[in-house]
Amino acid sequence: MTLKAYAWDDESVSESYIVWAETVGKAKALLAAEHDEKFTDIRPYRLPWADKYRDMDDIPAEEFLAHGWWLPCAKCGTDLYQDTAVLTDTKVLCKECAGKDGEEND
Repeated sequence: MTLKAYAWDDESVSESYIVWAETVGKAKALLAAEHDEKFTDIRPYRLPWADKYRDMDDIPAEEFLAHGWWLPCAKCGTDLYQDTAVLTDTKVLCKECAGKDGEEND
């Protein structure tokens, strides 16, 4: 069976998590165990665009941003979306921080 990407938004800590599992039930079980939550409280949803990855760390910043996720600025922590992020070879920065370091890619 093929692994599929599922996400869950933990509203108590304002974070989202992605797991790869064969079924939504297995995704719920993984998320519940990893985050010490009740199985019945987990509401995962599918992320078909993330199926090709197997770990959140493998997903490029561009991919997260292109699908509506936000990422924090590596310097000041500001929430950045596709239209406000400046991507360097190694970081995601806000326009202000990128301008300060001369790292902005125009």
